[in-house]
Amino acid sequence: MNTQPPCRSSRCSYRTTTCRYSNARADCSPTSPGHAVLGLSSPKFRETDRQHCSTERYRLAIEKQPVTSSHPRTKRLVWAAAVLVVIGTETPLSAQQPQVSLETVDDKSQTGRLIRLAQNEAVVEIETGDVLRVPVEDLVSMRLRPDVSSPPRAWLLLANGDRVDSALDRMTDEALLLEWAVHPDRIELAPPLETVAAKVVGQPADRGIMRPLLREMTDSQFDEDTLLLLDGSRLSGELTSATREAFNLLTSVGPAAVDFERVQALALNSSLTSFPVPDESTAIVQFTDGSWITFQDFTIDEHFAASGEAQYGQRLACPAATISRVDFYGPRVTALSDISPDRVSLTPYLSRRHEPVADRNVRGGFLRLRGRDYPRGLGMTSGTTANYALNGEYSFFQTTVGVDDDAAGLGSVVFSIEVDGDPVYESPPLTGRLPAVETPRIPLVGAQQLTLRVEFAEFGNIQDVADWCRPILVK
Repeated sequence: MNTQPPCRSSRCSYRTTTCRYSNARADCSPTSPGHAVLGLSSPKFRETDRQHCSTERYRLAIEKQPVTSSHPRTKRLVWAAAVLVVIGTETPLSAQQPQVSLETVDDKSQTGRLIRLAQNEAVVEIETGDVLRVPVEDLVSMRLRPDVSSPPRAWLLLANGDRVDSALDRMTDEALLLEWAVHPDRIELAPPLETVAAKVVGQPADRGIMRPLLREMTDSQFDEDTLLLLDGSRLSGELTSATREAFNLLTSVGPAAVDFERVQALALNSSLTSFPVPDESTAIVQFTDGSWITFQDFTIDEHFAASGEAQYGQRLACPAATISRVDFYGPRVTALSDISPDRVSLTPYLSRRHEPVADRNVRGGFLRLRGRDYPRGLGMTSGTTANYALNGEYSFFQTTVGVDDDAAGLGSVVFSIEVDGDPVYESPPLTGRLPAVETPRIPLVGAQQLTLRVEFAEFGNIQDVADWCRPILVK
């Protein structure tokens, strides 16, 4: 039996661990995480000296002890499983710690093993064995895994720009309930209806189909709840219910039911959309499946369980192994896309004019450079200039530039940056086939104005889908 009370902390992601070989249950102890004593409950454990539990955190081991038979004639010695112990993982703690790369506001990069990410600091053991403590407000980013190229997925699109690969379960009066695809337990997500922009239902296998679908859902304003059907038609009205079997709408001509298999996407009434005002400090967490969620109070504890409050209001927890990158925004780091330009000038090559777009490319799709998607940035086209007032508040500017993958390898532009009217950076001519370019840190101490410019290169403005990805101002 358990010698210690089970952990009931809401922060613990491993309160109950059930082994696949038996009904034995391991409850982690709040005083000694990862250690508990269990009673034997299945003959399966007698078949081997050691069986592994179905989670990575624990191993179930059997300690065999000699027991004398009670039979008076034989008195033979038998081996019986006497004690079942839950012990830590086979590898030492230091080997389990994820390797991370930290980028800080003072232009320093540190690599080491993450001990924890608390609300106020990141604690990392670097190669020398020293422990480095970095205040969270000084962090620009933390990379846990290489950036991944995500295929088209059944995205949930939130009104703040977050996207999550998920499977629709049902709709209640207040929320859309979904299974979180990247989570090993596929836990339930419950974003309030007013925070949801759209949901991809039938996942297109072809990115060429997904791109215009996403553009339509994110760039269009829908006066009613709208189902986009696989045959290209659409049905609008008030969504009254949604399940894995069917969608029900109240249309202008009466109730209508549509089979789930016929629907490619659902877009909710744009006029009813609202989103909680974010805290001063947020973290955009990118996951290994290409999803990202904006969190407040985001942490990773010593057992590599990540948790935080999603900006839409739900408290979420997940293994750190599902995370690829965390970008930090707060008192010292500001996304340029959160600031409206003072002035925008357009010099169209022909007659079409494309205004700059925040957090999307100029066509309304996700910002994507050579297979990597960026949650924050600016979409422009050639012949565009945008001016931003700085008021001497910032120390430097940095961004990554390139021609969006939406250009299908075409396009040809030059990116340039001016500070108080003086040219400080100009990229080489970039096309849709060339790698993205990370600019150097542009000094801004005392500067009053920042100017971003996208200029024509070859071939006019054909497919000039120019992206400024993760442009940040740092104090």
